[in-house]
Amino acid sequence: MAAEPASVERIRRQGSNSGGFEQGVEWELLDHEAHHPGMRVEVRSGDLIAGRERRQSHVFEANAERMTGRVVDVGCDRATLRSLVPGTYVGLDLFGDPDVKVDLLSSQALPLRDRSADFVVCTDVLEHLYDPHFYCDELFRISREWVLIGLPNCWMAGWPAYRAGIPLYKNYGLSPERHRDAHRWYFCTEESVDFTLYRGARAGFRCEVMTHFTAAGPAGLAWPGTGPLGRLTGKASHLAHRLAAGLFERPGSRIWLNRRVESTWWLLRRRS
Repeated sequence: MAAEPASVERIRRQGSNSGGFEQGVEWELLDHEAHHPGMRVEVRSGDLIAGRERRQSHVFEANAERMTGRVVDVGCDRATLRSLVPGTYVGLDLFGDPDVKVDLLSSQALPLRDRSADFVVCTDVLEHLYDPHFYCDELFRISREWVLIGLPNCWMAGWPAYRAGIPLYKNYGLSPERHRDAHRWYFCTEESVDFTLYRGARAGFRCEVMTHFTAAGPAGLAWPGTGPLGRLTGKASHLAHRLAAGLFERPGSRIWLNRRVESTWWLLRRRS
């Protein structure tokens, strides 16, 4: 099976709109079935990873048997994993409580040797960085066996704001002064899937498990209106979205991935 036509079309369109890519796309690496054979896809409730501490606790709960060696936590923040893992723990970050202070906005290589960690974890971090491509590759470089990557569906941050017509989000926006930390990329689930599996395959890793964490409740646009006609139009729009959800939001479909999945984790293992 070749790369999904929808992925190829999207990537070509993005490349044409941005002046092209710094490096040519290796299209064959987007054939995920060929490069990640036997990958298991799971669906879990987003409640399992709600909040930073709960998210890191679930990292350990889901991977305890793999975290007995040297664990490197990239973007560790408060280093919740330190008290959980039985092996050696090394947390990297500029803020919080890291073991090694590292500025992940510097585009400098991680201060670790090639294949020096048994398990590398990086959840909800890459979307904050200027160069997520470089640091994603760094995760694979320093791991001798396992890498766990987690990325959010950034579209989720926009739904409430679009529905209300006011900027309710906190990770985006343009403030009068520069943010110390913010989401610097805006992408949906299908984009993060292609990004992670592509770069993993290029680094010599195979994804064993891809886990989608789903959000509850309605998603999508329901523009608020003013006046009788505006309110009627808003209600009609909302009904149309509900009907479309019933028809097209099948689990695993493109629309379902982008509208219902709030975060995705990939557990990748070095091939040799």
